[in-house]
Amino acid sequence: MYDYGLRELFLEGFKELTVKLYQLERLIEDQIPALASHFAAERIEVHMFASQWFLTLYSSKFPLYTVYRILDLFLCEGQEVMFQVGLALLKMAKPCLLALSFEKILTYFRVKLPKMYYNEEETDRLIQLALSSKVTQRKLKKFEKDYKTKMEAEASAMDPVDRLRTTNRDLRSTIRRLEQENDILAHELVTSKVSLRTEMDELEKQVDKLSQQNQKLTEECRNLKEQQAVFEVKHEQSVIDAHRRAAEVVDKLSRTCLLQNDKGRNGHHQRERSSSDISSDSSTRQGQCIHCHTLEAELARTRAEAEKLSGTVDGSHQTPNPAQTNGTTPESSST
Repeated sequence: MYDYGLRELFLEGFKELTVKLYQLERLIEDQIPALASHFAAERIEVHMFASQWFLTLYSSKFPLYTVYRILDLFLCEGQEVMFQVGLALLKMAKPCLLALSFEKILTYFRVKLPKMYYNEEETDRLIQLALSSKVTQRKLKKFEKDYKTKMEAEASAMDPVDRLRTTNRDLRSTIRRLEQENDILAHELVTSKVSLRTEMDELEKQVDKLSQQNQKLTEECRNLKEQQAVFEVKHEQSVIDAHRRAAEVVDKLSRTCLLQNDKGRNGHHQRERSSSDISSDSSTRQGQCIHCHTLEAELARTRAEAEKLSGTVDGSHQTPNPAQTNGTTPESSST
């Protein structure tokens, strides 16, 4: 509204709107003199039909398609479009208006004129005619200056007391309007401050909450790292103990196998022993074999445990030896 000068149209007294209507009246006299003479004869004043056009940018009665086209031009070209469209409407309706009287002219503007533009072709013609209407800022400025001169002449012709009363009334009206605007701005300022304070409080609460969450997560991360370090130490110690037990079992099994081999060779030279000695020797060997198998099974379990622990540390799984899977070792097989 500020950039396109629309706000001034609605200020108290509608002074800017009155200037615009005077400018349109002068444009009608310049470009459509026959219609201007007919309006004067029928006592039709411009504000009777054009006030609504300017205040609503032609959106109150005309179809949406026509309004969209007018708004597009207004946003591109500025205030001149309001006068160009008004002149185009009057030029297209000129034959009908010249044949009508006062009341019928007003009815035509209110009812029949908007209905003409439900046809999009008529709207296109209107826009083309509006663009061809010559309205310049220089001419509008001249008409505005003429209006102010006319108003000053009328004011100077008034009685001094009446003129001062009018001026005083206008100044008081201006003061009331400014006070109202000041109250509105003050209310908006207070409301904005309260709203900003509320938003800041909410943001501060969120910051505190996020800080607490961050501190909690940092503490949990530190505890997890400590637990991981303790677990790694225990895991390494378990692997070392498993390897040590496996070495002990291997050493014991090797000594047992060597002892059995020595006794086997000695038994080859003692075949003449008595049946009771042979039976006793057989029982002894059976006991030794059972003990050997027990050691082999313990060795297999120890190696499997060591390999499992080593695989956990290295992140890989090794395929177990078939001889170990069956509970035997290469040494026992050879034995």
